[in-house]
Amino acid sequence: MASSAFWGIKGIDHQLRGLRTQLDRFDDAVRKRIVKRATKAALKVIVDGIRGKVPPRFKEVKRLIGERLVSLSGQSDIVTGIVGAGVGAASRLTDQSRTHSGGVGISGANIHWFILGTGQRTRKSGGSTGAMPPQVPNVVKDGFEASKTAAMRVFLSELQAGIETEREKVYAAIKRVSV
Repeated sequence: MASSAFWGIKGIDHQLRGLRTQLDRFDDAVRKRIVKRATKAALKVIVDGIRGKVPPRFKEVKRLIGERLVSLSGQSDIVTGIVGAGVGAASRLTDQSRTHSGGVGISGANIHWFILGTGQRTRKSGGSTGAMPPQVPNVVKDGFEASKTAAMRVFLSELQAGIETEREKVYAAIKRVSV
């Protein structure tokens, strides 16, 4: 139901067990819809945390940090997500303003160079292109650590709201049938 990265936060484990009991009362499709909505909300909080750790002068890097829900192969009942640089819809963006200098600019395809840096690189002809030190080191790790508690709290509140919404739908359907 929740990523193991969130476990161990004081008071969260107990709340999650209680919500899981409530979730188990719904069928699989409804349960997955509730968990997807909660997971997406938690991922957005983590994205905001990571973007908050990027210095303001690197606007294009902030735009390239995103999230998406993914399915694990062979595990259709598990909802999981990915957060980071070059993830999600923003990963297809390119910064055209930087391409006039002969380089390829910063895009979803090469944002990892900017964040992680590169070692010494050479052309096929043997000429050196140099090395690139990390420009924003540990930004993803630091942003995740700063926002994981808030993300889990949002996850729990969205889970509770989803359970309440689905419960109201069931009660409304029962009222329609019984009238």
